[in-house]
Amino acid sequence: MAARAGANPDPRVEYVYDVVARRHYGFPNGDALAEGDGICDKVRRGEGYGQVMGEVKSEVTPSDEFAANYLVAYSVQLLCPDLIYQLRNSAGGYRPPNEVPPFSTYS
Repeated sequence: MAARAGANPDPRVEYVYDVVARRHYGFPNGDALAEGDGICDKVRRGEGYGQVMGEVKSEVTPSDEFAANYLVAYSVQLLCPDLIYQLRNSAGGYRPPNEVPPFSTYS
């Protein structure tokens, strides 16, 4: 059966295209799906958001706070959406490490 025009792509294809072709992340062994699935596994095992962020920043480039946050959130959103609530709960109270300058439009 042919795909309908306008049908959503497979989430795994969309994920790889976005993080490799559009955003140019660099992954260990060049394996974007392994990293995304690994992020899901970490969240599934109960690792907190801060721990997952630290691990992603040590494994993936770019390794800044914004890039890691995008990758963690996007991985969970597309590859394991059943874990979104768990990830959000573990992010409560998260503060970026001190090397990230604070930003506020109110200061």
